[in-house]
Amino acid sequence: MYNEVTWTEPEYRTIVAALEDGAVPRLEPEVAERVLGAQPGPAGGAPGGPMWRVELDLRHGQPLKRWCDARREHAAEKAPNEIWTRIVARVNEAIQWEAPAKE
Repeated sequence: MYNEVTWTEPEYRTIVAALEDGAVPRLEPEVAERVLGAQPGPAGGAPGGPMWRVELDLRHGQPLKRWCDARREHAAEKAPNEIWTRIVARVNEAIQWEAPAKE
């Protein structure tokens, strides 16, 4: 089963820049490949261009969530970072429903 994660153009550019810069922690190569293979879709009312879409399953979604959380924390060390907060929210929204229950 796959989940679709969507990002705005600025959000997707932020993610790609972090991946290309080799941001630490590194995202698992298979997950990074999927993210870099995202496809632009229709604007869907989003200002600033198309929405970028990538399909992930739980095996890819959880590492992406952890990586995005780490990137947000790193960015927030300097100042609150609105774009990483939105990126994390979009990933959480897409994969959270599929996450295993905590015991």
